[in-house]
Amino acid sequence: MYKKALLAVTILLFLFFSVNLVFSAGDFFKGLAMINDVHTMVKEHYVEPGDVRDQDMAYRAIKGMLEGLDPHTAFFNPEESRDMITDIEGSFGGLGIRIDKKGDFVVVVSPIEGTPAYRMGIQAGDRIVEVDGESAVGLSLEKVISMLRGDIGTKVRVSIQRDGVADLITFEIVREKIELPSLAGTFMIDETTGYIRFIHFQENSLEEMKKALAGLKAGGMEKLILDLRYNPGGILEIAHGIADLFIPRGEVIVSTRGRDGVLLEEYRSTDPTPYADISLALLVDRGSASASEILAGAVKDLKRGLIIGEKTYGKGSVQRIYSLRDGSALKMTIAYYYTPGGTCVDGTGIEPDITVESRPLPVQLVDLLRGNHIEDFTARRTDITAEDGDKTILSSFRENLEKEGYDFKEHFIGDGVNAALITEYVPDWKGKIFDAIAEELIRQIRYRLIYRDSGEEAARLFLAGDDPVIEKAREALSEKGGR
Repeated sequence: MYKKALLAVTILLFLFFSVNLVFSAGDFFKGLAMINDVHTMVKEHYVEPGDVRDQDMAYRAIKGMLEGLDPHTAFFNPEESRDMITDIEGSFGGLGIRIDKKGDFVVVVSPIEGTPAYRMGIQAGDRIVEVDGESAVGLSLEKVISMLRGDIGTKVRVSIQRDGVADLITFEIVREKIELPSLAGTFMIDETTGYIRFIHFQENSLEEMKKALAGLKAGGMEKLILDLRYNPGGILEIAHGIADLFIPRGEVIVSTRGRDGVLLEEYRSTDPTPYADISLALLVDRGSASASEILAGAVKDLKRGLIIGEKTYGKGSVQRIYSLRDGSALKMTIAYYYTPGGTCVDGTGIEPDITVESRPLPVQLVDLLRGNHIEDFTARRTDITAEDGDKTILSSFRENLEKEGYDFKEHFIGDGVNAALITEYVPDWKGKIFDAIAEELIRQIRYRLIYRDSGEEAARLFLAGDDPVIEKAREALSEKGGR
């Protein structure tokens, strides 16, 4: 009996010391004990016992545990987990924006071309502060995503803060099924310069890119402008595969490093490299993120081409999804992306070789976009075409607004002392405002008319004609050969 008791004590002591060797100090287990104590007291004494549900309390405890970590580490209950998988598969109901968490704000990384958010003028960097009148400040990224989503065809009111604009801008957006395309324009800008508008890295992107490049090469391409503006990224392996088309064999394209800087994976270029001799310029802006930054970082560090535009977003972390026993999931950041030169992309972004700032949109034009006035005009006025003169287009559009009862004072100058002075003392103030925004307004209208009558590629070619970033790229490639 004594020997059995001694053996039991020895086993218990062994287990005790083993646990403390693996879980040092035991602080976490003390914390679990406190959680259990609080749970017991709530179960026994809380005034509304019907509100005490063990599973919900467990979920909230897990979410609280993760709050102090980075915004991309998150817990999903079974329903949220299913929604997340739907998002990853690339087709969902929503607005068409990629968002991220920065401090207390959920920020637009990039609107996706052709989606409701893009058409209405939501921009990279916009901070979402309200959704359907409910504050979004301080909420988790996942909570704001759930607020923005809903049934296809339903409306959601989104209020944003924008740098340089004093008041909140509110959009009423109809949710759509969002299909994520890869390319949105492939053509020759001149006899030797090809152009590809690349808007999302997904499973079919590499094959689409190969097909587009082959067509341009057959058309005489010697130089390429690859437009990654407003490209929020996507699949890492696709970024590697596309970089491999341009970067000679054996070069590191991107690496991932985990805790303590330990190298986890290294992606190198391989043979064949069919476009190693093409002079290359990549266009980026603050909406270029993740896989876009991997591609841009490799091209820059390996001196394979020029990066032109604005500093990129700085989203360079790697998440892994762990499925849990009840169908819930943990998405956890396990590593960061590094460029060939050793730059950590996350929070840093890629600096362009040549900086060209994007053209800011006048607030009056923003109002016309978010109210769908330009979309409605080009859809209904089939008597107006892109071949009509600027004066005809502008006067017809203004007449259309007048017939709709558009409140020019409210939307163009607002209330207050300045508005009263303008309406009283400035002759033809409406006309003067129209003159001030005419160039960009006509450009937006003409683009949509071309899109309506001739398709996306013709519309994209029109936009490329007076794009200062594309023009700078053409000059740089001509002067330096893109190397």
